[in-house]
Amino acid sequence: MVKTYNSIHWEHLRDDGRPSGGLNRRALPLAGDDPDAKQVATQLLADTGFDAVDAGALSQGRRFQRGTPPYVQWYTASGDRSANGTFRTSS
Repeated sequence: MVKTYNSIHWEHLRDDGRPSGGLNRRALPLAGDDPDAKQVATQLLADTGFDAVDAGALSQGRRFQRGTPPYVQWYTASGDRSANGTFRTSS
């Protein structure tokens, strides 16, 4: 099991996908315990126009659920996690 798509509004999922390498391509946080499942989810994100920001274990998925500061924020693949594991939005 991998948690990722619940961190984006459906309208943004529909509208914000961009080609790989695109400027300011949106990344979604991804959490899971199985490396193979996370790789499949990362590829699914890529196929739908998004990058992944690895949030760690599935238990860390709570950090980006509804009501938390990073919920539905815009991330990019590089530099969007601080040293303490909290997410930063792109400027």
